[in-house]
Amino acid sequence: MQFNLDKTGLYENSSLTFKFEFRSPMRRRDMASKLSRNTGKTVKWFKGVNESFKPNANTFKLTNKYSHNSKIFVFETGLVQYKDAMRLMLQTMNIIESFGYTDDRCEMQVGIALNEKALELPVGMSKLNKFKYLIGLDESDILKTWNTEDTDRKKIAQSTYFYFHAKNPYDTYISSSIVERVNVDAFNFPESDFFGSSFNRLGEGILDITYIGGKDYHKKKKEASFTINKIISRLHDTLSDNFSYNVDEKRKLETLVSEYKKSVLNTKSPLNLRTNYPNINLYYDLKSVDYLIESNYNSLREKIFDLVIFGGVHIADINWDNTRKMMQVKDASIGKSVVIEGVEFYNCEIEADAKNCLFSGCTIKNSKIENCDIVSSNYVKNSKIIECKYHSDDNIISNSYLDNDPKNLIGGDLKGCLVNRGSFRLGSTVDSKTEIINR
Repeated sequence: MQFNLDKTGLYENSSLTFKFEFRSPMRRRDMASKLSRNTGKTVKWFKGVNESFKPNANTFKLTNKYSHNSKIFVFETGLVQYKDAMRLMLQTMNIIESFGYTDDRCEMQVGIALNEKALELPVGMSKLNKFKYLIGLDESDILKTWNTEDTDRKKIAQSTYFYFHAKNPYDTYISSSIVERVNVDAFNFPESDFFGSSFNRLGEGILDITYIGGKDYHKKKKEASFTINKIISRLHDTLSDNFSYNVDEKRKLETLVSEYKKSVLNTKSPLNLRTNYPNINLYYDLKSVDYLIESNYNSLREKIFDLVIFGGVHIADINWDNTRKMMQVKDASIGKSVVIEGVEFYNCEIEADAKNCLFSGCTIKNSKIENCDIVSSNYVKNSKIIECKYHSDDNIISNSYLDNDPKNLIGGDLKGCLVNRGSFRLGSTVDSKTEIINR
């Protein structure tokens, strides 16, 4: 795990922030004292979650994840120059080893900033070319080091699946030259917990990464350093020539754009969809009436595009419920953790980041489902279930994180779960390995 070039000057002009998640039986006050003594910084501690205080280079913050009853601590630092930050990371990992531990639900968020003036970068972080950054980012080593199938924090290769989306894919002409000019106003970049890079703080000059985590992540010091250094190097390479692409990047970009354009064409009309995906059947109010399907196809084709292109769906029954203006999908296998909203799923196998959806008789793995209806006979594993409505008790939920308004009772058989908030329907069961933080 070594870079061919001497990156010393680059690292000296980089700064980092950290959010360490870990478990410990110690009291908050005592843990804050240990962290302060070992890092040489003031550590303010808070009971529960505190969003108002922002840590800085001299004063850090210790809180709880989820709520004050949680046994997971969050130690958050301000922006610290690279050399001191790496020493701080190693010190904190040693403290975790001595007084706590990390499990599959713990991770370490790292914020990366570059001294743009000292590095003589032509553009700043706020202007980062997301296309160029992702196309040139090889995540394979990173994901191999940190990923596990048995966790609700699994990451996917954002650079491989090219999660960009023209805002109006059927009305917008896309070419590699347009993408090269970085006309970002024409694109959406979905944000998801499944991605290891977050662009939310680019306006502050910071790129956040959440690859590092999982059981015993605090013991993998060399691997953590490698991951951070690799992202720093990729950021610098991108910003140094932000609006130009080398031969390999151009080739990959042209391939991706070509596939994207082909996918738009293949799903543009019902006839195109049937020709290219003969095992996807379309219905209007459960009727296979061509003129009704054609006249309403524009209402659902962008969601079909997401499922087919980003979700890998090739076999499915898709119905448009005209009374409720709702797309319904049956007997589909949806992978790649597609980002989807406002769809009903029946008897499907799903990996998704889903909002305002409905699930009945589905197998849901490595997903995040938020503000959804969980009807009946669903099997959910290694997922995050946030503010959902449960319509029965016969769901099986395994090794997942739940956070629910107590007014909406959780319905199902819970095994090895972590429940931040929630009350339970009368027929629900909870095994001894399930942890309930707030009832």
